[in-house]
Amino acid sequence: SNPTKAPASEAPVNPTSNPTKVPASKAPVNPTSNPTKAPTAKPTDVPTTKPTGEPTKAPADPTPEPTTAPTAAPSGNTLTIGKYSLSIGMSFQDAQNILGSKCVDEGISPQGYASYIYNPGNDYSCLVEFQIRDGKLVELSTISKKFNYGGIAAAGNSIATLKANGFTAVETYKYTIYSKTSDQEYINVMTDTQRGGAVYGVQIFDKSLGSMDTLLYPKNCKYSDDINKYQARLTALYLNAYRAYHGAGLMQITDNGVAQAHSEYMASKNSDVMDEGSVSWKTRFDQNYNDGEKLFLKTEYVSYGSPDAFSAVTYAIAERDSTTNFYKYILMEEYEDEAVDFCIECGFANTESGSKLTFSAFDFYAY
Repeated sequence: SNPTKAPASEAPVNPTSNPTKVPASKAPVNPTSNPTKAPTAKPTDVPTTKPTGEPTKAPADPTPEPTTAPTAAPSGNTLTIGKYSLSIGMSFQDAQNILGSKCVDEGISPQGYASYIYNPGNDYSCLVEFQIRDGKLVELSTISKKFNYGGIAAAGNSIATLKANGFTAVETYKYTIYSKTSDQEYINVMTDTQRGGAVYGVQIFDKSLGSMDTLLYPKNCKYSDDINKYQARLTALYLNAYRAYHGAGLMQITDNGVAQAHSEYMASKNSDVMDEGSVSWKTRFDQNYNDGEKLFLKTEYVSYGSPDAFSAVTYAIAERDSTTNFYKYILMEEYEDEAVDFCIECGFANTESGSKLTFSAFDFYAY
């Protein structure tokens, strides 16, 4: 697969990650494949402090009801997520009023627009990102068990239902999405192929932003240190939303810079590797996440070619090798009858040379 030749409706992806897990107190499970051989350069320096963030918990108080009814004239269908309804073309102010809570993060998207992500209720069941141009919503994305987009795509729908509603399969490297173009929008729907094929997420763009190649091909996107680190943070949020979709306990999100440093290392080498020179990924995890002591469980997933956080996460979840430890760990709550409280830290970086263009790292670990 050549990521430089992207399909018209999806970003190029061709990850070659080889995550493995190594329990500290258990006999290690053999990985399904060996990590890509690392270059011989010295590893990128990374912080050595332990994560200090508190685990994500369910909210103590429910999100307040919207205080103002929307007044804008949306251009497309309504995306309903639980009790919240948003539309492409809606005003930014109306969207804020509807969600009734502060955004949990904000930045600039690789598409070049102001991006805001909301987690109403703080339980990830209604996580939503939107992008703004000229005060109007021009992009919407969510991973949620509670979403319904205009009656044509809803969480839990089957692939047969999507096809009956006019969606077409679009394939890249072992990655199938279901896409539909309306008069005003591009609608890309994600299905959980390895877990029954049900719909779990959607990303919608205003067509006036340009072609799908313009929006979702990394060569046409804009990156910077701030944009990349924002995408890294969004990646962890979307992974927690996927766990919420399946009813699994939430992961503690950490931000020590370890995964980000590794993404930047991969970008500097233009290679999706796990080791950093002579330092193995296992040693790197123990040193930087646990002060040199062996972690109870750990695995790293790396990939390249995704334009943004939503695509990086949905690719990792997509139809591919079901034996990867990422796919085993993403919903894990117990290991050998012991409860596991996972931490997650993510990285995202880019390079302007070569064909891989962007690099993502998902670091899972438990003490």
